[in-house]
Amino acid sequence: MAQLQRSGAIRRNFLRYFQENNHHVVPSSSLIPSSDPSLLFTNAGMVQFKQVFLGNETREYTRATSAQRCVRAGGKHNDLDQVGLTARHHTCFEMLGNFSFGDYFKEEAIAHAWKFLTKELQLPVEKLHVTVLQNDDEAVEWWRKIAQLPDHKILRLGEEDNFWAMGDTGPCGPCSEIFYDQGEAFTDADDRYLELWNLVFMQYDRSPDGTMSPLPRPCVDTGMGLERMASVMQGVISNYHTDLFTPLLTTIAKALDEQSGSSRYQSVLDAEITSNTFGTSKEIQTLRIIADHLRTSYALMSDGVFPSNVGRGYVLRRILRRAIRVAGLESPFLSTIQIPSIMEMDVAQRLQLQGIILNEEKAFFAMINQGTRAIEKLLFTTKSKHISGQDAYKLYDTFGLTIDMTESIAGSMNVTVDVDGFHQVVKASQSTGPLSSSTPTTPLPGVTPKGATTEFVGYESLSVPRVQIVHMERQKDHLLIQLAKSPFYAEGGGQVGDKGFLGFDHFGEDIELPVINTTKHGDSGNLVHVAIPKDLNIEIIEHLLTKTPYVHAIVDDAHRQRTAAHHTATHVLQSALRDVLGPHVAQCGSYVGSDRLRFDFSHFGSMTTEELKAIEKYVNDVALSNATVETEEMEKDQAQASGAICAFGEKYGDRVRVVRIGNVSNEFCGGTHVSKASNLYPFVILSEASVAAGTRRIEAVAGIEGVKRLQEKEAMLENLAIQLNTTPAMSSQKLTRMETQLKALEAFSQSLTDHIVSAPISPLHSGKWESHEIAFHTLDFSVKEISNGALRNMYMQALRRRAEFIAKANPNAIHLVSMGDNIICMGNGHVHSGETLKKLVKGVGSGGGNQTCGQGKLHQGTEMDLIAKAIVG
Repeated sequence: MAQLQRSGAIRRNFLRYFQENNHHVVPSSSLIPSSDPSLLFTNAGMVQFKQVFLGNETREYTRATSAQRCVRAGGKHNDLDQVGLTARHHTCFEMLGNFSFGDYFKEEAIAHAWKFLTKELQLPVEKLHVTVLQNDDEAVEWWRKIAQLPDHKILRLGEEDNFWAMGDTGPCGPCSEIFYDQGEAFTDADDRYLELWNLVFMQYDRSPDGTMSPLPRPCVDTGMGLERMASVMQGVISNYHTDLFTPLLTTIAKALDEQSGSSRYQSVLDAEITSNTFGTSKEIQTLRIIADHLRTSYALMSDGVFPSNVGRGYVLRRILRRAIRVAGLESPFLSTIQIPSIMEMDVAQRLQLQGIILNEEKAFFAMINQGTRAIEKLLFTTKSKHISGQDAYKLYDTFGLTIDMTESIAGSMNVTVDVDGFHQVVKASQSTGPLSSSTPTTPLPGVTPKGATTEFVGYESLSVPRVQIVHMERQKDHLLIQLAKSPFYAEGGGQVGDKGFLGFDHFGEDIELPVINTTKHGDSGNLVHVAIPKDLNIEIIEHLLTKTPYVHAIVDDAHRQRTAAHHTATHVLQSALRDVLGPHVAQCGSYVGSDRLRFDFSHFGSMTTEELKAIEKYVNDVALSNATVETEEMEKDQAQASGAICAFGEKYGDRVRVVRIGNVSNEFCGGTHVSKASNLYPFVILSEASVAAGTRRIEAVAGIEGVKRLQEKEAMLENLAIQLNTTPAMSSQKLTRMETQLKALEAFSQSLTDHIVSAPISPLHSGKWESHEIAFHTLDFSVKEISNGALRNMYMQALRRRAEFIAKANPNAIHLVSMGDNIICMGNGHVHSGETLKKLVKGVGSGGGNQTCGQGKLHQGTEMDLIAKAIVG
């Protein structure tokens, strides 16, 4: 295999090419998205730049390139079930991409893609086709001009194929895809024309009502699958035939053959690779699935995802179990496979990850054996060939059999499973279950079993001097304790749980155990989460509390009061929104903590600055009026008749608690509140933004947290005034004057630059170089040691414009234009400008660039006159 065709070389050449074209090489980010909690995994190259595209983050560069590891195995983007059955689907793959954040747009994006494919990779032009959005005439024209493609090779398609959006709202735009014709041997069009590269042109901002407005700084996001490109460059029929997979497939085939005492897997693999065909036998599909899933499993574990029953860990567990199932063995196997990526790890890490997979395999086989017996017993008892949703849930709850495992075992017995019914039972159990996210625990002896109730006294008191423990269990390094009477408010209704401590006396020594959270426990109980200090032994604490199950319970007053202020402020905020925006406003969710409040509400558009000011004023006016805060328990029907508002997503019993704040708010609420509205002052809005189509979100602070926020703002203003060499009160006027001066300077700079750029052309020297006419020019500016980046950019822009002006005046010559130690080479259409510059300044500087323009630096003290004389005499 030629070096250029190897996957590693393709990756290196891609990054090198874009780096040479002024792109910043950004390392692959973690598979766990750090800035997008809506995603399970990083599933595209643009994920790590999402906040840049949204305008929420700025970076030191406006062009970037990366080779990003991606996983699509859960949630909306899920290729798991297709893996092994098709030539291209993988749960883990690598996306090569280049990105522009308001720098270049369609012309340069298309030019880069075409040059890389046809020049760097030397793909035959006749094999390449492109698609564009049906009304994107601009893209069509650039494809015609840059790639010289005839119209029959430019296919116009609808939005379902060639329009990309980040979500229901926000940046979006048309895309253009590049396809490779694999030849007439492929009878199916989808197989014959292989998509190589997708160029996304983000040029619109879609509002909640569907209106699309042009973005002030259009962006580019492109993605090219390394596995697909490797298959094209290596002339093979599928991704599994490339050097990214064949070594691993061979290792797996040999291991499976050793387990079975045959050579059937290696024979099938050799035949497929040699003949370059894509088979559908069980053996070859097994090899593909195991190879893909092992790559993904190690990639996820390397980034900190480990098998579990929730979230990302559950997806990883599903991937591993699917690989174990298709292997069809009865003893651990996956943990013995050495894949290339783990051989680069240190020994300790490699052994740790292999140990995790080994444990998963052991647990799987134990579960399968136990589950198979349980299903056989169930079917014998019910005399049925069908497993109901309720029975499937019992298998899950009792034996840990996930629904896909139950389906797998049942399928081998020709038995059906009510999957929808299972999910309904799970949903019902979650609404009443005690600890949906906890690990299995064993109740301690000496306390009442689960089912006991807790009398909540936290509305009236923040402490209970001596209270009995009615239930206790261990969860890792914490204790979960249920009290007969508790002052701790349990997390619910958007409000966080109380913190504080439990105390007890042990032979005259006061022992305090921090309470870090409080959660609900069934319908009528709550659990305090107790963290055991490092200087105490959890077993000893368990023993003492079991022997004498009584403690003092004390709530953290500061935490409670801050949280209560934010909860009361949330109620007033909703009234303010309805007053300012209209009665259509309805709560769509909330978070109430000691640090801040978050309120989601229905509204059709973003709020203006004036509206936000009006909201702040409304809440602060209520606070300054010191409106009364009253609570009352009443029948649900009576509360509804009084006009009290129900909170989003909450379930209520026949009797409810109503919170009234003056004459401005009347709501159902079981949360904790301040006793008087003055505790809300000052109320400060931190942000307002969209979270979904028709849904807005406000984050704010109140009370002492509001004071802290205002102090932070004051400190920022004072620091700004110091930088402006004025007083805080005069900062605005000073900035206005500086802005006026800046605009004047910019206008003067532009005028001066225009004059310099278009000045008469008088070459320093001219002559012949390698049969080409060449001219040497200088731009006399003093640009030594410019540390100001913006000023340096202005100088460089002037140099570039001057070079372009000169080249346009005489396009038949090569032009070298210098300014200080900066130099630009403009080609004549017959030479590569970047490469030419490298040759001309070799030994006295460095440079590079593209076909039309090269840019570089001269060694200090090097003069253009000396360069010219050295080249043309």
